[in-house]
Amino acid sequence: MKFSALHSALLGMLVSLPSLIPALEQHVFLTPPQPLSSQGVLHRFKFRDAESLGGILSEAESHALDIWQIRTDSSRFVDIYTPENVSALPLSLARLPHSSSNVSSDIPPSRSELSPSDWGLETLGNSTFHASYHTQNDVDAFMLELRRLHPSLVTLLTLGHTAEEREMLGLKISKETGKKKLGFVIMGPQHAREWVATSTALYITHALLSNSSEPRSLSHLLDVYDFHIIPSPNPDGYVHTWKSDRFWYKNRQIVGPQAKCIGIDMNRNWVSIYLQTLALY
Repeated sequence: MKFSALHSALLGMLVSLPSLIPALEQHVFLTPPQPLSSQGVLHRFKFRDAESLGGILSEAESHALDIWQIRTDSSRFVDIYTPENVSALPLSLARLPHSSSNVSSDIPPSRSELSPSDWGLETLGNSTFHASYHTQNDVDAFMLELRRLHPSLVTLLTLGHTAEEREMLGLKISKETGKKKLGFVIMGPQHAREWVATSTALYITHALLSNSSEPRSLSHLLDVYDFHIIPSPNPDGYVHTWKSDRFWYKNRQIVGPQAKCIGIDMNRNWVSIYLQTLALY
């Protein structure tokens, strides 16, 4: 019952945000290939059966390529992305029938010239913060500002440091009720390019701390649950998507001299499954 109530509250809050969706749309466009006109190329490979699919995936993984999606329904295709600094597919893949399209994304201008006092975080409904995506500096400033505004509810968590020496921050949001409560962890994107996951984590954080009189407040959940929220678990990768490669998804850790590419796919690096195959990157 408790989990059902939480699920319903969060789902209701997210479904009721039609005005937020257009502002956060990520605007990905596909066009015929043109030199120097995009951030990368998306290659679509058709496959006949499991054997041909396995061959495509094996070649892609051996060259550390970015597999975007695999469709096993009647359409049967694999999408593989190569960044603009990769001149061509490896011959083993290039000789297979495929189509290619440039893929680009608009990177919105940074709003970092605004200070936390400009965001209006005292309320949820009147805040301007959630109308756009935000840099890592803004994400950290958002957490610090909420701790300042709600010192009795918010604890700042220091989770360690990244490969590029960035401090990893999170928040514990807890209301003293005198009874033991369940705890939930809400985490933003392990894949750095998925900005909307950071925005969603930040919005939920704000809703949990907003006044109960506000229409989209989730503050009543603090009577039953404690929340640990990590809006940006991959800050190095997130910064890289703002400064260098919008479609970067891994972190920025150097994994060794034999690696073909920098970084670890954090979404595939969990001991319970992947330790057996060493699928670290």
